[in-house]
Amino acid sequence: MKSIFFKRAKELFFALFVSFLGKAQTPIFEISGNGLKTTSYLMGTMHLGCEESKLVPANFRSYLLKTEALVLEMNLKKVSEQIKITTKAIVPKERSLDRLMGARYFEFKKEVQQQYQLDVAALERFHPMMTTSLLAAKLLPCSKPKGSETILMEVADSLKIRVIGLETASEQANILFSMPDSEAVRSLWEMGTNRKKAQQDWDELQTVFAQGNIDSIAKFIEQSDEIKMDLEKMLFQRNRNWMKTLPALMKKKSVFIAVGAGHLGGSHGLVALLREAGYTVVEKQ
Repeated sequence: MKSIFFKRAKELFFALFVSFLGKAQTPIFEISGNGLKTTSYLMGTMHLGCEESKLVPANFRSYLLKTEALVLEMNLKKVSEQIKITTKAIVPKERSLDRLMGARYFEFKKEVQQQYQLDVAALERFHPMMTTSLLAAKLLPCSKPKGSETILMEVADSLKIRVIGLETASEQANILFSMPDSEAVRSLWEMGTNRKKAQQDWDELQTVFAQGNIDSIAKFIEQSDEIKMDLEKMLFQRNRNWMKTLPALMKKKSVFIAVGAGHLGGSHGLVALLREAGYTVVEKQ
């Protein structure tokens, strides 16, 4: 029973940031200069999409082959990380969804069952953001979502290339679950009771991501009223934290860095931060 529960929590966690979905058309960037002896590469990922979609560029394997390690936001291969995710995802009874929603809970439960064919009773003890992400995953036009990180790890395993995480599961969960309960419940209510509007919002976001321009993606995220997140905490601060780790990794060996596409563009994005730090960052064709 416990292993099934852990698996369920892991699936829910991987559905987070489902906004970065669809067909991955973001380019691969080459990183050199600033004292580096070898070249590294940077790519934006879609954390969740349909397996039949082009989740990674067709030529990524040729660049991955040139490196010694695959660097992801988190090393998803570690069982210990999955257990930590489960621990962080579960809320105490006094913060269960039925208590947070109060009298509205039964109406919400009915709407979600009708619109998403999902019984939220089994999800009451998960953080509301987990349930929001699970509903978002159901907006995808496929029954078996798959993230580009999964594809990258499968290829890395076949090539016997090491996987490195920039964050631990605890660090990432602390950020993702930092939204106040009232805000998390409000977002969940809006998505759960109005699937048509939610579908329109996600479809618009998918269109922007499919175009593959990292600055357009960053601008859309920053200006959209539909993406309700603390950008400083969710994106900008994490980018700055990664910039404290990446230079040492790249100096030691050639690495292939793959993080959410929303982290790459704009003045706070990794491409701009790497250039400010003195690296030459060139888009590959």
